[in-house]
Amino acid sequence: MFEAIRRNQRVLLFLLVLLIFPAFAFFGISGYDRFFSGGDAVATVGDSAITTQEFNNARRAQIDNMRRFLGDQFDPALLDSPAARNEILDGLIAQRVLAQEAASRRISIPDLAVFNAIHAIPSFRNEQGEFDRDRYRAMVAAQGMTEVGFEERVRADLAMQMIPQSVSESAIMPQSVATRIVSLQQQQRRYRLRRFEPENFIEGIAIDEAAARKYYDEHAAEFQSPESAKIEYLVLSQATLAGQVEVTDAEVNEYYTNNKARYVQGEQRAASHILVTASADAPAAERDAARAKAQALLDKLKGGADFAELAKAESQDPGSADNGGDLGLFDRESMVKPFADAAFALEKGALSDVVETEFGFHILKVTDIRDQTQQPLDKVRGEIESLIRSQKARQSFLESAETFSNTVFEQPDSLAPAADKLNLKVQSLDDLRRNGGPAVPPGSPLGNPKVLRAIFSEEALRNKVNTEAIDLGDNTLVAARVLEHRPSKLQDFEAVEVQAQAKVRAIEAGKAAVAAGEAELARLQGGGEPTGFDEEVTVSRAAAQLPPQVAKPLFNLPAERLPAFIGVSLGNRGYQIAQLLEVIPAAEKVISEGVEQYRERSAGNAGASAFDAYLELLKAKIPIERNVERLATPGTEG
Repeated sequence: MFEAIRRNQRVLLFLLVLLIFPAFAFFGISGYDRFFSGGDAVATVGDSAITTQEFNNARRAQIDNMRRFLGDQFDPALLDSPAARNEILDGLIAQRVLAQEAASRRISIPDLAVFNAIHAIPSFRNEQGEFDRDRYRAMVAAQGMTEVGFEERVRADLAMQMIPQSVSESAIMPQSVATRIVSLQQQQRRYRLRRFEPENFIEGIAIDEAAARKYYDEHAAEFQSPESAKIEYLVLSQATLAGQVEVTDAEVNEYYTNNKARYVQGEQRAASHILVTASADAPAAERDAARAKAQALLDKLKGGADFAELAKAESQDPGSADNGGDLGLFDRESMVKPFADAAFALEKGALSDVVETEFGFHILKVTDIRDQTQQPLDKVRGEIESLIRSQKARQSFLESAETFSNTVFEQPDSLAPAADKLNLKVQSLDDLRRNGGPAVPPGSPLGNPKVLRAIFSEEALRNKVNTEAIDLGDNTLVAARVLEHRPSKLQDFEAVEVQAQAKVRAIEAGKAAVAAGEAELARLQGGGEPTGFDEEVTVSRAAAQLPPQVAKPLFNLPAERLPAFIGVSLGNRGYQIAQLLEVIPAAEKVISEGVEQYRERSAGNAGASAFDAYLELLKAKIPIERNVERLATPGTEG
């Protein structure tokens, strides 16, 4: 089962993530305990309720995931729309439907699969990335569950995940159809283009005032001045406060004395190695052969072979082989555990036995040992000063945040009082637009959607009062006030007449280019001599770098009578004539290599569609009730 999921990983991604996202991601451990609980239901699936708390947990997980991907640009309000809330609920309903179907089928999950799933959960791993049984027991017990009960919940979740995989694997792509499609995709066509660009026809086109005014009247939206505002704003951030912080020598000395252990350079080793690669999931025979080869190389070294020369000739590590296997200096944490254990157990100049890691089999030779040393204060002074400054600035921010928020609220007609209290500078910006606009410098908080929404809110625009203190995260608060608001409006014709004339002139030039192209195509198709074409190009359907309007007719031209011509109007962008010179069939080797990949990809896409239809059939068999009115109040975001 799991191998099949890996094969179809891309195709099944949206199913496994959106529909049957593991309960740990949606709910945390406690979600298992509530899986079939009743209570305040936002929906019921048969006799099983989806509670408001489950919905809020799912929404919180969505927010956390999107915040990780989008950073400060993500606004949780995006998930407050009815469409977004219904989408989350649809995912929970689909998950519940699949769980009930898995239970009715009595799908059996082997113990090993449950074991592997639990050991893969990040929450149960220690700082070294290893499964921590004590942590596992404590976290399960904290939720009022036994290990056996928790394992059964995991087993149920895995059973649920088997359904989309089994349905998707039922879809197939016939060999003959795949062969025909791949041969067409990889077929090449040699052609050349002649372009009729509008700019080559624009000279001499005169546009009078009447034509420009007609265009202006018919396309008023193009001549609207953008809504904009002149504002002042104030930023309180840890970064700005850091510039006001002083760090004394006494503070640096005290910190160094109290934290000497942090500035110890641990023992380091320099080593060379020879690697015989074998992936961790390789067949046993392949790993045995790699181990045997490594052992043979070790025997050569023990027999007197030069390590550097043997590494250059035999090591399969591309990063070190050319340097005789030299890895330079490293500490224990820089290497995978088996490698580090071996390296730090050897004396200088000693050879290791064959060492197995996830990368294959290594032979190590330690070339240098650097003992643990205490770094002097002068070497780490800058780092300590920066750390103390950051700590002071953070504390200053925490102490100032309430003053900042209260002052901009209590004295709404100006940002100056808050700036004076906190020694900040009021900044200004003109031509700010609802989407930020070109006036906003890169990285400015004025580009943040939350700030822009606050500035262009009805109250801020109408009353010209301070916005509330807007928390941007990362210890940053912003407040702003509109000084002048300029609504969008239609510009006077006189102000944009030249612009309107240019637009009409471009349209007429495009028409002239099309007319010239059509006339030339008629001449060529009548037997005229081709002139003015670009250099020849050879492309396939799979890699055609052409406008779609040109590519489709070019690849549809029959191959019987060549050369052949087609012409395509690109509207205001002119006209292109393509001359097809040769059709080159795909090589048999290219076709055979592409067929299996295409069949797998196409079957996966068909499988996704099949599962979607299957899910709808399951939903039709189960009474489902949605209480969408309970989705109106935003859930907690955590």
